[in-house]
Amino acid sequence: MTNEDDALTNLLKTELASVNRGIIKKRRSLADLIKNPVFEEGANTVELDKTALEEVAARLTSPSCEALFPLTIYIPSGGSEGYIRGDREAKIADELGADGVSRGDKYWLQKYRARSLSHKYAGLIQIFYTV
Repeated sequence: MTNEDDALTNLLKTELASVNRGIIKKRRSLADLIKNPVFEEGANTVELDKTALEEVAARLTSPSCEALFPLTIYIPSGGSEGYIRGDREAKIADELGADGVSRGDKYWLQKYRARSLSHKYAGLIQIFYTV
């Protein structure tokens, strides 16, 4: 890599850090979210739609006390796909319509589908952009 490439990579990392600033790190069970549909982390507060929570609970086969949210989809820059880490998370995404495929230790789905899911289930599915 040249110095110019390093500078561009650092700039991209800085920009993505500001885009990802609102990412919720502390996950909660779906059962807990149904009782109290608000994520609070630092200055960030996200109120969830109860109808969406009930729809998700109806679609999942695993108990709502085992399903943890938000589900994070990682999207590398320059790619057409994003991925989810973890078998349980992949199963949840699949049940919600991700239509992805497991490769290695990750569950891959098309970027447009990741965005669609994050809009449909706002607050429950979040996108984390990476370099």
